[in-house]
Amino acid sequence: MKTIFFKPLTFMLLLVFSCSNNDDSNTQEVVEDGPFPSEGLIAYYLFNDNAKDSSTNSYHATDNSIVYEEDRNGNQSSAAAFNGFNAFIVFPEEVRFKPMQSTTLSFWIKTAMESRYDLFDQRIGSTNSDSHNHGIIVNAAEYGNMQYVYPNYNGNNGTSINETIPIRDAWTHFVYVKDTTIKTMKIYVNSVEVYSGAFSDQNFEINGNLILGVNYNETYRFEGYIDDIFMYSKALDNSEITKLFNYMPQ
Repeated sequence: MKTIFFKPLTFMLLLVFSCSNNDDSNTQEVVEDGPFPSEGLIAYYLFNDNAKDSSTNSYHATDNSIVYEEDRNGNQSSAAAFNGFNAFIVFPEEVRFKPMQSTTLSFWIKTAMESRYDLFDQRIGSTNSDSHNHGIIVNAAEYGNMQYVYPNYNGNNGTSINETIPIRDAWTHFVYVKDTTIKTMKIYVNSVEVYSGAFSDQNFEINGNLILGVNYNETYRFEGYIDDIFMYSKALDNSEITKLFNYMPQ
């Protein structure tokens, strides 16, 4: 079981997090020189035998048929195991990809899959019939790449990142950074930047919660392990991403 570490506060800032309608906010304590970046932190999930948010926001997720097993550091019951059949996690509406807002998503993954699997999925569009995917897809078989799929003018564009699929049966750290101020998307693998490119964001309508382990069509289910998910409402820089990579809950 991992323990949550908090350093004494040396100062505190009030953070305002813009959600999809840009009219709601939350607050999060900022810890100077803490064990992981805290500014802009929306939620983080250590999966200590549950899917609870360990931040002060308490944006707890709902787990379905998830088993908690050993994590990369040897801690028991501290990583979410997906069976590839009926296991998935649903996040609350406060924790999801949002339009026109900088975002960072960090997580650890371990899998032996050699086919396509959809990790994170979210629907956008005004109705269920007018919906498109917004999330993260890995196609280890046909293309051998990972995609961050985000809405554009045709509703379903993808950014393909070649040769960055997780090493099979080994823990791999992924970070996705969307910076709306400079319209740039970046992806880091094990704290190394492997992709940087321009993207075009638009103010789409969100139609559904963010889910992990399957898509909204209930296909391409994930089998493997996920751990230590961090979601931010800002674009983290290189030093902050390195800190996340080195963060080791005990």
